[in-house]
Amino acid sequence: MSEKETTAYGHLADLVQSIRAGEIDGMEEPYQSFSLGIRFYLRRNTGAQDVEDRMHNVFLLTVQAIRRGDLREPERLMGFVHAVAHRQVTAHIRGLVNARKETWNRELTS
Repeated sequence: MSEKETTAYGHLADLVQSIRAGEIDGMEEPYQSFSLGIRFYLRRNTGAQDVEDRMHNVFLLTVQAIRRGDLREPERLMGFVHAVAHRQVTAHIRGLVNARKETWNRELTS
């Protein structure tokens, strides 16, 4: 492993530790670090509507999971965040599909 990779992993471990400890300063940095990429991912997959709310949900779910100890390997933080965002997109799409099914069923029974 290169020195740069070791430093990055150490930084992620420190970041995860500060979140687990409930340090407020530890919260802003990850939000800034992954917000641009995740915001783009959410916008691309769910549309522009409510992207900020979805982004905030991803952040809160990630922090809650870290505090519960669900992230066992701190160096995988960014992948974990992406997985949380992916689950949010999946839930959004499921909601749209269910809404369409309900609308279609109502139209058939009317």
